[in-house]
This record gives sequence, structure tokens and C-alpha cells, in this order.
Amino acid sequence: MSKGKYPYVPTPEDVPAPDLSYIFSPESKNSSNKNDNRNSNSTKKNS
Repeated sequence: MSKGKYPYVPTPEDVPAPDLSYIFSPESKNSSNKNDNRNSNSTKKNS
């Protein structure tokens, strides 16, 4: 198993990086906030 066969081999250290950048990106925050508002509104209507 030589690394030369695979141009990119994900490692445990590489995996969290894209996740963190996605979580802390302004777009993801805005979308998550919109989803939270929708959920809170829907729960209020149901109750």
C-alpha cells in the first residue's frame, strides 16, 4: 500500500477541517438560523 497510488488520502486530522469551516461559515449560520426559526414557528402553530 503505497501513498503514490492515491493522490489524496484522508486522515483523521484532515476530516474535521472541512466540517469546522462549514459550521463556522456565515452561509451555514444563516441557513441554520432560518431552519431554527421555521422549526420554532411550526412548533408554535402545532401547539
